[in-house]
Amino acid sequence: MSWPLSRSAYTELPHSYDDVKSAVEVLKALGFIEVAAGKPFLQKNFFVSGGPVAKSKGFTSMMRLNPKGLEWLRHRGLSPQSQGEHFKDGIPTNPLVLRGASRRVDGRKISGGVLRIQKTPKSVALAKEVQELNAFVSRFDIQPAKHRGFKRIFNEGDHQNFAWNRGGRLYSIGRGSYQSLSKSERLQMMIDGDPVVEIDISGSYLTILHGLLQVPFDPSADHYQVDGLDRELVKRWTVATLTSGRLVRWPRGLRDGYRKRTGLKIPPVSTVARAMEARYPVLAQLKDQQEFSWATFMWHESEIVIVTLRALMDAGIPALPVFDSVIVRVQDRDTALRELEGAFREVVGIQGSFVVHAAIP
Repeated sequence: MSWPLSRSAYTELPHSYDDVKSAVEVLKALGFIEVAAGKPFLQKNFFVSGGPVAKSKGFTSMMRLNPKGLEWLRHRGLSPQSQGEHFKDGIPTNPLVLRGASRRVDGRKISGGVLRIQKTPKSVALAKEVQELNAFVSRFDIQPAKHRGFKRIFNEGDHQNFAWNRGGRLYSIGRGSYQSLSKSERLQMMIDGDPVVEIDISGSYLTILHGLLQVPFDPSADHYQVDGLDRELVKRWTVATLTSGRLVRWPRGLRDGYRKRTGLKIPPVSTVARAMEARYPVLAQLKDQQEFSWATFMWHESEIVIVTLRALMDAGIPALPVFDSVIVRVQDRDTALRELEGAFREVVGIQGSFVVHAAIP
């Protein structure tokens, strides 16, 4: 397991940095665990030849039980399988998490660190919103997957224009969370003993982009179906363009997989780009729209989901988000669709497109 060394990483947890450090030191002294201390990366100063290097955030400290520690636990009836009987994840008292922007060091992506949240009317209101959702959903029995409550993670909190408008997805906390399951596994879930459906937002970021730019958009069309091109390639290019910037070349794994799947050489990235930009001119404009990024698209998407969940809660209907989809009981399907459609128009001023998935009998 990981062991963050920053005290700020413990501000939203029921235990403190000092609690964890003391426990680790005792377990080490007893010979029950092994610890690998995290190390920062060293980044060269390219402006000063032979000059000093700067420390940058690197690997988190890690720890693991050794055979002696495992045997000590087994002797007392504790095992990975029985941990749920002894340790319970409580609903967080402050469910907001704010992270800084990620960056690359020597080609490696380093996730943004956890930032301290200042108590303001906005942050208090956002936390209260999630707390109310947590309290409501806790009244329902969710089986067989686990769910202990939501935390809402905002990103790029150190951006100069940050105003709680980047990231913002709801994450289900606790080991074995329903969000960690595959779609087919999620569709086997029950809420209060009732079967469920999962409603996906189709072409979420592409639709949101059209709404933000106030460009007409046909939500009923297959957004990734382009004559003469493989649908999966078109989807990969579009998702990458909206989340990571324009692709220059296909990843090697994708090229190899395409040849294996089709027996053909993969078409150039530029071919797919020209076709999609001709169909959706907003994609060609995207490079000039500096205010749009994956984090802003994600925030609008998260707002659509939050508005939907709150409306369903007011109607007494439980709903479980999975980023760009919502799980509800079968009998709540039509109501959830209406609320999603209304939320999409409210947040980005455009009609969305949705696909309903149900378990195969």
